[in-house]
Amino acid sequence: LGIASIPVKESHNVVIIDQRVDNQWKEKLVKCLEDNPLIFGTSCMTGPQIKYAIEVSKIVKEFNSNIPVMWGGLHPTLAPEQTIKNSFIDILTIGQGEESFAELVHALKNGSDLSKIKGIVYKNAGGKVIFNESRSMIDDLNRLPDLPYHLIDIKKYYAADFRGRPSIILTTSRGCPYRCSFCIDPAVYKMKWKAYSTERVIEKMRHIIDTYNIKDFYFQDDNFGTDLNRVKKILKIIVEEFDDIKWGTLGIRADAIIRMDEELLDLLEKSGCSNIDIGTE
Repeated sequence: LGIASIPVKESHNVVIIDQRVDNQWKEKLVKCLEDNPLIFGTSCMTGPQIKYAIEVSKIVKEFNSNIPVMWGGLHPTLAPEQTIKNSFIDILTIGQGEESFAELVHALKNGSDLSKIKGIVYKNAGGKVIFNESRSMIDDLNRLPDLPYHLIDIKKYYAADFRGRPSIILTTSRGCPYRCSFCIDPAVYKMKWKAYSTERVIEKMRHIIDTYNIKDFYFQDDNFGTDLNRVKKILKIIVEEFDDIKWGTLGIRADAIIRMDEELLDLLEKSGCSNIDIGTE
């Protein structure tokens, strides 16, 4: 949804196919390929996802070898030299992909040179692999469009819930300033942390509540507790403006927990905190 957000805002036709929730994904993919899409993209983590990403990329290339196949996500970010060697893959986006993908769509639509697009690796017409200049971490997440939830059946994506009610994942920041050796963040975000403003987080929550009547949230930040003053501001507004909210979070470090003052601990309870997953550090 994040990758689709800018093209959708610019009125491009985007279709999302998810092998995890759509038993008819192959038929849906072939139908889309019949429309001769500008580009096909897939996200891939290191592990079993590679097998499935290769499977769908092979389908695309066997259907029409002229359709560009792009891989993004953690695996191509960590192992671009290995990934781009695959014969089914034409382009990689490295790191955060929203702006790189949007520029790539523009270039493909206009027949422009890909060499100026930061954050991508690609094969030129002669098959030579080109590594473009890297793209810096997005400095202001607030400039990114809202996620285009209308592209999916949101009921298929309810997160692990807290009361048997519909719940949803929401990301309020990216990255982490720490350098844990077991974590992907130092390689992807270079120990930087960027966050949506408190106001934007509340806007996102209000939109989900008003549109989908979902009141249970799972904040899937890399480190939700990076700035405890920011956490406190968010929770104060939740207490003041929302009723019957429950929430949990993927990322708060143990050292952040012990720095929480009594006011913040009280806010955790009053705002509906149901669970906190604490990292192994």
